Amino acid sequence: MYADETVVRAKVLNEEIDGKTLGELKLKTITGMRVIAIRRGTSWIYDPDRDTVIHSGDILIARGPDEGVPEFYRIVTGEICTRKEHKSEIQLSRIDIAVDIIIEMKNTSELAVDLAYSAVLFQNRDIADEVRILENSMNEMKLSLERWVLEAAKEVEDVSQLQSLLHLAQSSEMISNAAYEMAYTVIKGMEIHPVIALAMRESDEVITRLEVEEGCSAEGKTIGELEIGAKTGMTVVAIRRGDRWIFDPDSKTVLRSGDLIIAKGTRLGEEMLKELLSSKR
Repeated sequence: MYADETVVRAKVLNEEIDGKTLGELKLKTITGMRVIAIRRGTSWIYDPDRDTVIHSGDILIARGPDEGVPEFYRIVTGEICTRKEHKSEIQLSRIDIAVDIIIEMKNTSELAVDLAYSAVLFQNRDIADEVRILENSMNEMKLSLERWVLEAAKEVEDVSQLQSLLHLAQSSEMISNAAYEMAYTVIKGMEIHPVIALAMRESDEVITRLEVEEGCSAEGKTIGELEIGAKTGMTVVAIRRGDRWIFDPDSKTVLRSGDLIIAKGTRLGEEMLKELLSSKR
């Protein structure tokens, strides 16, 4: 990165660019700013290309010449941004981005572990394949983090402060690697001993599989509206809808009859969730 370049973030609020690709927007040509990452909900898109589609609500991370920021901000948000505003509100340091990646790696490694246990417990190849995808994603995030940490070294006096970021990244990657090794047993069709499934059920935190029954009070409502986490203590890890899987669903995900829910939590929470999804209440 050149010394006169800056890194900024902007949320897509301009409806006119919703659904367009980066190639169509020509942000690099018009503003000199290159989009280097996109945060979409809880996930990241690293090194997006010209065919990457932009959606409302996306947070674009871009870098380029300082003078290109106001126009970039105007195109993305539809609002006018003064130089003073972008300095104080949207400019990012390399450390900011590195920390964001660390948080994403933490969340991804936790999801990988949950899905790996689910894949083994329910002997499900689709879930196991998703763990493999997450593991590959972790490798990409680790490489991105290492690049940002190297660049962040220019901004801090004591580079030893950055060692913890690299250590956390390495630890998170090791966790996801271990999760994939678990899922690999399912991918290769290895049978697990019944004792393993029994041990999983005897642990403090259980993983359960429940169906959303037709006519239940949860049907047609979002996870957020149902307050599943607050009322039952359960976390919905994945949802199977027909032949399609929804992994790591958010609070806006609507539950439909026939959905197969995979969730984790306490045994008491499992019973409460089972009652919520049952039509016999």
